[in-house]
Amino acid sequence: MFKRIVYLPIIFFIMQGICHAYSDGVIAVVGNRPITKSLVEAVMKVFGEQDFQNALSFVIDSYIILNYMDSSNIQIPDREVEEIISRIKVEDIKEELTKLGMNYDEYKNFIKAKKIADQIFSELVGGAFITEQDMKKFYDQNEQDITRAFERRFVYYIETDEKEISNIPVNDMKQIGWVRRGELMKQFDDAIFSLPNTGLINISSENGNFVFFISKIYKPSFSELKDDLNFREFYIKSKYKEVFDLWLESQKKKQKIKRKEN
Repeated sequence: MFKRIVYLPIIFFIMQGICHAYSDGVIAVVGNRPITKSLVEAVMKVFGEQDFQNALSFVIDSYIILNYMDSSNIQIPDREVEEIISRIKVEDIKEELTKLGMNYDEYKNFIKAKKIADQIFSELVGGAFITEQDMKKFYDQNEQDITRAFERRFVYYIETDEKEISNIPVNDMKQIGWVRRGELMKQFDDAIFSLPNTGLINISSENGNFVFFISKIYKPSFSELKDDLNFREFYIKSKYKEVFDLWLESQKKKQKIKRKEN
């Protein structure tokens, strides 16, 4: 009832060529590729970015990768792009993109760029970067964040209007079981993981009034996490950002970037 489906979003990186069909002014240029305000706003809508400056940085980084693709003569077969798009369950993706201010060709180039970014990452780190020694070092440096991300809590709940929640018998509650941060609806997730210890917590929402009981809290050690596929994915994502950000910074020094002053 409370667990939400978690979709792994495809993170795309690039817009097609020189901007077209945008009538507003240019706010930045990367090489010979202009970026307009409306382009950034379209990116915000398509990718759910709330902050304009973050979206602008996203487009600048995208154009940096696009220029690198051109200079390196990197090509992605169109069939590979179409195959990725086919996995996205949108009834009419072209129509939906048009509503958000982005055309289909631009969207396809975001996907192409993501694939190139993955290739660059693989070339930078090689195939043997996931070693137990490296993961242990990563764990030691980020133990607090990792513990927070992988802590599990055993949860029961009941829907009730009872004001004195301490009087509610646990036997009357339904079992959700072990949950990790991010697996429940945000309102419930935030409340359950805000408790420093086991116990009861009352949550009122538009869906009703609920009481949750956290009966156990479990914090895994490195010896347990090192073979956990979710932890490996967590490590790879962190490593990706670390390595790829360094690569982007080196490219920014090579490519000409101008931003319009406010």
